[in-house]
Amino acid sequence: MTADATFLHAPEPLVPAGVVTDLIEETTYLSRALGQPFVRTPGASGVLNRVAPSTVWVHSKVEVAALAAEVVGCDPSPEVMLPEHAGDLLSELTRRGWQSDEVVDRLRRDLTMPVDRSVTPAGFPWVTIRSARRWDLKGLRQLYIQAFETEDSADYVPDTLLEVPGLTLFVAEDSSDRQRFIGTCGVRLRHEGTLIFGLAVVPEHRRCGIATALVSRCLAWAADMGAPYALADVDDPAPLMWKRLGFVSTSRWRRCVR
Repeated sequence: MTADATFLHAPEPLVPAGVVTDLIEETTYLSRALGQPFVRTPGASGVLNRVAPSTVWVHSKVEVAALAAEVVGCDPSPEVMLPEHAGDLLSELTRRGWQSDEVVDRLRRDLTMPVDRSVTPAGFPWVTIRSARRWDLKGLRQLYIQAFETEDSADYVPDTLLEVPGLTLFVAEDSSDRQRFIGTCGVRLRHEGTLIFGLAVVPEHRRCGIATALVSRCLAWAADMGAPYALADVDDPAPLMWKRLGFVSTSRWRRCVR
């Protein structure tokens, strides 16, 4: 676990304290770890890579034309996250062919608070939660197709997803059929904390505690890695689950896609 642990704390400061936001620090660090270029447009941060789907966060005033030119030609095309009230930027992106119909809540969970490690899917003794392995990716793609009703899940589970530094996936599987996945959730070490992502549960087993158990496992893993906090970007309405797990809302963002 040494490589993952060093991903949390750079051996030396990347930038002088207080000069840039943590988003830029994280982007710079992740870019070095992946060996991939990052967005150079001032006011935005994100890693443009083919290892995992990318997201570009706009955290201050940005030149839209420069940002649009930055992401052209990326495959898959990155999402652009705008602060909820950045109406002028949204109008300009819309004029350039981008769409936005989702508002995302950014949630934070302080990991200095105890994490309940005993959470299991109540009434489902046949469900096992474990770390995903490379040969699970095909089954996970099928899971996302069922969960999100999409025809193609390659963007959710690229072949190289588990190669991303400091990233792990947890799967909930049917103990009697190891190829049948019920749900999944991922967690990635950030420069200063962790990000929980990719939560998905098949429709027939939702609201049964499986998502809660998966997120709890991610929180326990993040706490064991020494992360001070965990973030989650939530656009699927399940506020009670996140609140029960100790998350609070910190900001709202609008997701834009080409």
